[in-house]
Amino acid sequence: MARLMTFADLLPTLLSIIGVQIPDYVQGSAFLGEQKTKDPQYAYLSRQRMDERYDLVRAVRDKQYRYIRNYMPFRITMQHVRTLFNDPSAQSWEDAFKAGKTNAVQSQFFLPKPVEELYDTENDPWGINNLASDPAFAEVLARMRNVETEWMRKIRDVGLIPETEYSDYFGGKSMYDYMRSEACPFEELMKASDLALFGGPDDIDTFVGYLKNENSAVRYWGVTGLLILKDAARPAIPALKEVAFDKAGAVATFAAEALYGLGEIETARRSYINLLGSMDVYDSTDRNFALNSIDAINDASPEALEAIQKLDQDLTKNPSPVTSTSGYERRMIPYLLKKWEAGSVASDQPFTKIFN
Repeated sequence: MARLMTFADLLPTLLSIIGVQIPDYVQGSAFLGEQKTKDPQYAYLSRQRMDERYDLVRAVRDKQYRYIRNYMPFRITMQHVRTLFNDPSAQSWEDAFKAGKTNAVQSQFFLPKPVEELYDTENDPWGINNLASDPAFAEVLARMRNVETEWMRKIRDVGLIPETEYSDYFGGKSMYDYMRSEACPFEELMKASDLALFGGPDDIDTFVGYLKNENSAVRYWGVTGLLILKDAARPAIPALKEVAFDKAGAVATFAAEALYGLGEIETARRSYINLLGSMDVYDSTDRNFALNSIDAINDASPEALEAIQKLDQDLTKNPSPVTSTSGYERRMIPYLLKKWEAGSVASDQPFTKIFN
């Protein structure tokens, strides 16, 4: 097999070709030029926000196996991203799934994901047979899992903090600086994120303890762990209700989503309405994160529709600057109202002129 390469290798390779010293902070490795490295044993991959949609995936592969870790297993792979679904093939795929015309393999992209995936790329190049739970591949799984974890530790992975909270941490610098500062509880975040994915009902007290942490990212992993537990998280309902109105939008959103799944519909809706309506507390990224969650639970209730339509009106009356990192709620609003056949929107046009 040829050398393993990713897009992260392009920058160091270009610097190597033109004779510029590659900075230590640059990820990837040069595959041409004077600074060309030996063929790497592993290649690292990631998925995070896709325009108006959120996911968090980390992956690693060697020349035979590909390991995937899904930090948001409750989100489907084929989330409805406007740019992607402008392609007729993506839309026809979704239409076929909704019509019950797709087989098990074709359907899996529209269903919740497993926490871990492992594929033998030599014998299964399309990644159909997940070997993560196969005892015969336990050693491979453990090795790839460890390699992925150590890579995240090496790069001080910013994905351990939800994007909605970035502005509260980087100050006048950057998230790169924050992740390497003494203020960042990095190892605590690693531990909390691992427990969120691999913990169980016996860890509910620990998750509830995380909800009381002063660091919003630790609280986020606490509520994520409870969301993944689904009905088993029922003993944590009182704690979830307390953080359903957390000042951190991602924490409040996942608390609302967990409560909704546990049957606490009224509290969940009040949380969502608060997230969408409190302009002085939550910003554009918080609102978009909440809209993603409302879409995931598919709550087309009169209360949710009223809150979304009011947000649409507020954004039209008081438009905020649209940049590449904000304003995506102006994509989610028309999508949701169209999906629920709930009328047209006023705030969509300025955004589409810029981004489509």
